[in-house]
Order: sequence, then structure tokens, then C-alpha cells
Amino acid sequence: EIKSPLNRVETTPKQGNKKPPTKIELCLVELLNRSTHGLVAFEALSAYGEMSLHSTISTLTNKHGLIIKREREDHKHQHGGVVSFIRYSLLNNEEIIKAKALLGTYENKRGLIRSESALST
Repeated sequence: EIKSPLNRVETTPKQGNKKPPTKIELCLVELLNRSTHGLVAFEALSAYGEMSLHSTISTLTNKHGLIIKREREDHKHQHGGVVSFIRYSLLNNEEIIKAKALLGTYENKRGLIRSESALST
């Protein structure tokens, strides 16, 4: 069973820092907040403006070593046809822990401190 974050992952800027979060950070936040439900491309677009979720997931997998679960999901579009998406989610509790650590690394590079309440699972 995968434990989901109890609180949305939030960051608090250190004084004077105005750097925006990276695409990787935004994706990690969504994956962590959505837990086992995961994320598909059109949800990523709506949530944080991601236009190439597959590429970001590839980076998380190949560069950072996260194991991401992939499930095909069909969606009926507005004209009645069906289009397929891949739903991405963190595989298990170990991957959630790794994702939180990676998010922390990115946040620290931008000079942010994650709230302690957001760290608990």
C-alpha cells in the first residue's frame, strides 16, 4: 500500500528568492500529491502547464532513477473518438521517499525550504 502525502507539498521562499520552480519540481509535486492516482498529459497541462510530460517522466526515470508506473488509459474526446494516454504514478513508498528527496534537492538549489508538515507521509 502506498502512503500519500497528508498535505500538499509546499515551499517557502528564503528572503529575496524569486526563482520559479523547475518543470521537474512541478511534476514531482503533482506526482506526490496525486499518489497512486497519478497523472496523465492533459492533467499536467492543466495543473502546471506541462506540454511534454513524457519527456519529464523520462528524465525522472533515466537521469534520477525513479521507478514510475505507467498504465495505458483511454479517453473519449469531444468528437466521440478515443485517444490513449499513459497515466504515470510513483510505484511504491520507496519511490515516494526518493521523489521527496529529489524535490528537496531541487528546492534547495533554488534556496527554498520545504515546510516540515509537507514532509510527513
